[in-house]
Amino acid sequence: MPCPWGLFPSLDKETVGELQKQFEHSSFSQAEKWINTCLGSHQETCPGIFETSLPTRVLDVGTTSSDIRLVETNGCFGSYTSLSHCWGGAQPLTTTRDNFQKHVVSIPWEMIPKTFQDAIRFNRHLGIRYLWIDSLCIIQQDSDDWARESAKMCDVYENAYVTIAASSASNSTQGLFLQDTWDLLSLQISSAGAQGVEFFGRRAGPDHPRTQITPEHEGNEDWPLFERAWVLQERLMSPRVVHFCKHEVAWECGRGTLCQCTAITPTGKSAYRQTVLQAEPSALHVQWRELVQVYSSLKLSYLSDKLPALSGLAKQMMRKRPGARYLAGVWSDSLEIDLLWTRWRNPSMLSGIDGAAANRQAPSWSWTAIDARVDFLNEGTVRLKWVYSRILDITTTLETTDPTGRVSGGELTISGRFFDATVCLRTISVEKRGQDQPLETVEFGLTIAETGRTVWEVSEDHWNEDALFFDFAMDPFGCGRGVVQPADGVKLLRMACIRHWSDGYQIPRGYGNLVQADEAEYALILLRCEMAKTYRRVGMLIQRRVRRFEVAKYTDGDAGLWQDYPNAFGSLGILDTINIV
Repeated sequence: MPCPWGLFPSLDKETVGELQKQFEHSSFSQAEKWINTCLGSHQETCPGIFETSLPTRVLDVGTTSSDIRLVETNGCFGSYTSLSHCWGGAQPLTTTRDNFQKHVVSIPWEMIPKTFQDAIRFNRHLGIRYLWIDSLCIIQQDSDDWARESAKMCDVYENAYVTIAASSASNSTQGLFLQDTWDLLSLQISSAGAQGVEFFGRRAGPDHPRTQITPEHEGNEDWPLFERAWVLQERLMSPRVVHFCKHEVAWECGRGTLCQCTAITPTGKSAYRQTVLQAEPSALHVQWRELVQVYSSLKLSYLSDKLPALSGLAKQMMRKRPGARYLAGVWSDSLEIDLLWTRWRNPSMLSGIDGAAANRQAPSWSWTAIDARVDFLNEGTVRLKWVYSRILDITTTLETTDPTGRVSGGELTISGRFFDATVCLRTISVEKRGQDQPLETVEFGLTIAETGRTVWEVSEDHWNEDALFFDFAMDPFGCGRGVVQPADGVKLLRMACIRHWSDGYQIPRGYGNLVQADEAEYALILLRCEMAKTYRRVGMLIQRRVRRFEVAKYTDGDAGLWQDYPNAFGSLGILDTINIV
């Protein structure tokens, strides 16, 4: 690649090829140093390496290109690495029932895609004989084998010596290094009467991998791996991860993150591991909901994988929450808050475009029922202030023996105060960036029969004090957007009031420190099904009240939040018991 400033000469193809080999070796060596440092110094946060029970199948990488084969381990012990990669549009090499016996004998080098080849070379550099790759070690197009092996993901990544992450490759043909993106330069330095010395270098990239665990993934085109839902648990469960990126190699473990250019970036992995190690119940409850917010913002090729792609983290959490039942993405010991999720409403969707779809196998009360990012109100300290409903029973129907795997249904029996609601519509104008004229769209509202109060959908960047969050924004009742139906069969179930507060909330200079009291009331929006006293969830009504107080004057009472702006329900409602499916 020519120097953009015209200062350094271009390199010939042969020199470039040789330099790429040298840079590959130096990257392997740097990753090996990070691994050794972690093993020697991070015993408190990162599990040490010992010979462990190998996964059902692994690749034996051998020492030459003719030695590679698939091995059935039959419970043998050893060390292995795992590969985290994007399948992408280019289908990777896979093991099927048709080619299984051939792969056991040998896998020809020329058939192996470049990313897998690079991972094999890295294994050999580390002196690790075995490598686990999902597409080769799980028999594809075999639902029984897939169900058994996907249920073991937790053990596969937790017990790996290191996880090799092809973080910048969008498919298995691009390789770990994406060498065509490297800027290779030469610099010749000479002095009078002395022979010149030529230096070669690789220009550092403009950005580092975004290792924070947050639901904000905009601008991650340089790190396609981070946008995949399956990869979240691969990163968090692995004790050590080496990220091979466009311009350098980066490191992630329970202690923190490093990269070759020496910059240190924050990491969500270390914070997650710290919470899991402490195993304090309330922290684990919040940690799970934060994981759900992140996970639900990531991409899945198949909506049916919603629970399997999170099953490893669920099993890890299950070990820390003894006695708690895992129920299609929520937990029996924190149901009162776990059920209070809302579909995230992106203001850019107000034009009427909505990509959310339904997972018809999941119960409607579970966040896994929708293909969209979900949110909980987890900021600051959170506690239940009032609980208005009572959960009598909750069950799920599993498709397999894995309690964290796919479900084919579920039922929640709950009692509480119910309110009849009438659906109404209005037309609103929405200003949208890049558009000269405001866009007109319709907005749903619900009028509560007992009080006559009408609450509307969120229609701005910030939501109002009272707002509706429909699970399927463009067709919340399954009868078409803009249709004022159903006329009956819509009910509201008052669920709970949650108190949030932030100690020492800082406001602009001159006003000192304040404490921000923040409470929110939640009510499920329900639509009647054909079966008697059976409903499905279609959304959530939230009433939020916020007020700031001087720290010295603040008390943990009602703080006047609801006196000035009463809730939409009052003390009315009909006491009843129903089932939500």
